[in-house]
Amino acid sequence: MTLTAASSGHATETGPAAGTGPSASLAAPASIPPQARSARVLMVDTLQAAEVPWRLIERDGLLAHYHRFGWARAWLAHIGARAGEAARIAVGLVDGEPAFVWPFALSRAHGVTTLTWLGQSHANQNTGIWTRRAYAELSADTLHGALIDAARAAGADRLALHNIPAVWEGRPHPLAADNGNPSPSPVFRGPLDRPFEALFADTHSKASRKKLLRKRKALEEAGDYAVKRAQTAQEIETGLAAFFEQRAVRARETGIPNAFSGAPAQAFLRALLSEPDGDGGPLLDLRYLEAGGRIRATYLGGIGQGAYYGYANSIAHDELTALSPGVVLLTEIVRNCCADPAIAVLDLGLGEERYKLAWTAAQDLVDREEALTAAGRIVTAADRLRLAAKRTIRTSPALWSLVRKARRIRARLG
Repeated sequence: MTLTAASSGHATETGPAAGTGPSASLAAPASIPPQARSARVLMVDTLQAAEVPWRLIERDGLLAHYHRFGWARAWLAHIGARAGEAARIAVGLVDGEPAFVWPFALSRAHGVTTLTWLGQSHANQNTGIWTRRAYAELSADTLHGALIDAARAAGADRLALHNIPAVWEGRPHPLAADNGNPSPSPVFRGPLDRPFEALFADTHSKASRKKLLRKRKALEEAGDYAVKRAQTAQEIETGLAAFFEQRAVRARETGIPNAFSGAPAQAFLRALLSEPDGDGGPLLDLRYLEAGGRIRATYLGGIGQGAYYGYANSIAHDELTALSPGVVLLTEIVRNCCADPAIAVLDLGLGEERYKLAWTAAQDLVDREEALTAAGRIVTAADRLRLAAKRTIRTSPALWSLVRKARRIRARLG
């Protein structure tokens, strides 16, 4: 394995074979011979320097929606750069051809430099971008060595890679295979492998189906009932305004942190909803439920790699809240997904909520915390204790109930 750092947005390497330098190697899709057991990793410090292999692998490879190139670009432009985070992208080569891309970010706090997933703070899971053959054939040991060398080349004191699927695409994820601990929350995914009515009957009891249908009818009777997918710029702004307001009200009433309260995060969402990604459309769409002349629920999600990724949602806290407009909206989204032959999986993201359990099941995620220097060891030890405490609280119904109660009290006290 050869690994070199890069500067000024250009990849450099030492001693490549003729015809396998950066220009040649970053221009072809990966093809991994069965005997391949090693990888060369190039580190680049701009997204643009990695865009060609990233997009080539993204087209037919394996990745979660949150590692699409356009997603990374929007997050870095609107959130990461303002927070002082810098891109560090690892491009893995096998036999001189791109095999994987790991989008990392470098940040510094309290004298310690940390390498994380790029956009980690606003993603539900982190997978990396892989050709199918590379993911199937490269060993965890080989990739662990590449990961550590990449972190050192980036000048990191420590790794803090969160929310890696423990098992993904038929194998234990190689970056979570060792030195990882369970994440505080799992991700919720389920197959969409049958027509909607069959899925609805199999996942919901007769009583719960009747109850949900009664709630939908009551919403319809409130007048002006509609479930819409925002298409125009005006519809997107209308839906976003409701989303931001509803999330803000929830934060005030329950004390639940609002990840989209600031201007940077709101600009990030606007970019994902409005800006084309390469030759394709925006990476998120916004759907909302109207009743009684107001938007009562919203849902932001994206479609990619055969899955619908539910990203963020909101509900109005008003006289119709008891009719579960958010659950009714999600049911209509699932209905639409079942009718789309390109969608085979429903991904509802992080956090255990009752409405998710009806459609999906928990899948474990792993946090990888690893120190590379003495300074990194101190911070990593403290961070592991913090994450362990968070896991304990999040997985204990009694403790989690106390946390939610304390949040509500704190919110009322201002």
